Amino acid sequence: MKFKSIISFIVLISMLVASSSVYATAPIVKENIIPSQTQEIYSQEGELIALRTLSMQSDTEINKEGTAIKLTQTIQYEFSSPEFEAKYKSEYENTSYVEHYFVNKNNEIYHDDVKMTDEELKQEISITPNPTSSLKLSTLSNDTNGIPAICHYYGDYSTYTMACYDRMNFENAPGGNNIKKTSSIQNVYAVRAMNTIDIFYGDYKAFQGAKVAFSSAALTAIFTIETVILAIAAGGGAAIAGVTAITYYNICNGDLEKAYGYLKQI
Repeated sequence: MKFKSIISFIVLISMLVASSSVYATAPIVKENIIPSQTQEIYSQEGELIALRTLSMQSDTEINKEGTAIKLTQTIQYEFSSPEFEAKYKSEYENTSYVEHYFVNKNNEIYHDDVKMTDEELKQEISITPNPTSSLKLSTLSNDTNGIPAICHYYGDYSTYTMACYDRMNFENAPGGNNIKKTSSIQNVYAVRAMNTIDIFYGDYKAFQGAKVAFSSAALTAIFTIETVILAIAAGGGAAIAGVTAITYYNICNGDLEKAYGYLKQI
C-alpha cells in the first residue's frame, strides 16, 4: 500500500514539473469554482433556523518561480424568518476566508508565506474510522451529538454535559486545549455550544467524505498533506477533492474554536 502511495506521489511531482516547464515564460492562471454546498441549520427544538451555503474556489498561477495557490471559502446564511434572523444573526454570521500556498521549483511548500516543515507535510494520513474517545462522555443518554473523541454533548433534554477540544489535525486527532462543562438547557451559551457541535458533526462527515474522494482520485489509501497540496497545484481529478478536504478541515477547526469559546462562557 505504501508503494502505491509513493507511485502516486511521483506522478503528482511529474505533473507539477511538466506544468512548470510548459509555462516557464508565460504565467497562466486557472480558476476552479467548486459547486456550492447547502446545509440546514436547526435549533435544539427542531426548528429550521437558516440555510448555510458554503462556496469554495481555488485559483492557481503557474510561473517560472513555481505554482501559487489561492483557496477561498465563503459561508453565507439565509434565515428562515425575520424573527430567527434577529435572534441568531450574531451567532451565524457570513464569513469569508482566504489562504495561500506556494510550491517553488524545488517543491518546497509555503503556507501563507511560512515554509511548511517536513513534520507537517510528511505525516501519513489514512482513511480510518472515527478516533477513540479521550473525553470520556457517556453515551447512555437521550440526546447526543458530535464526535466523542473531539467535541461532543449528551443530556436528557434538561441538563447537558459538553466536552470539546479547540483543534483537530488532518488525521482527526484532537489537539490544543480541551474543556468540559455541565449546564442547564436554559443557559444561552450551552445552547450555542450544542448548536455549533451539531454543525461540526455535519462538517466533520463532509471532511471525511472529501478525504475518501481524494484517496480514490489519487489512487492511494495513504497520503500526506504534501500530496494534497501538490495535487491541487498540478490540477486534475484529485484537485477538487483536495480543495474540498482542506476547506472542510479549516471549517471543522473553526467550529471547534467557536464551540470551545461558548463552553468557556458557561
